[in-house]
Amino acid sequence: MFPNNQFLQIMNLMRSGQNPNVLINQMANQDPRVRMVLEQFKNSGMSPQQFVYQYARQNGIDISQIDNMMRSKF
Repeated sequence: MFPNNQFLQIMNLMRSGQNPNVLINQMANQDPRVRMVLEQFKNSGMSPQQFVYQYARQNGIDISQIDNMMRSKF
């Protein structure tokens, strides 16, 4: 879903400890695909983690690298 440069922005933001909501909102304003996914999440009734895992499974996205980083950070 995310072009490589957006993925790197997210990774750098997570490493810096800044609020990821700022970047996500900026991305949603710039990319209608991000806005669409955020709307799907809002309407899903799932936790963010549940939604991400389900979305990744349904779209054949391997999130193991992000998952490992999140587990080690938190």
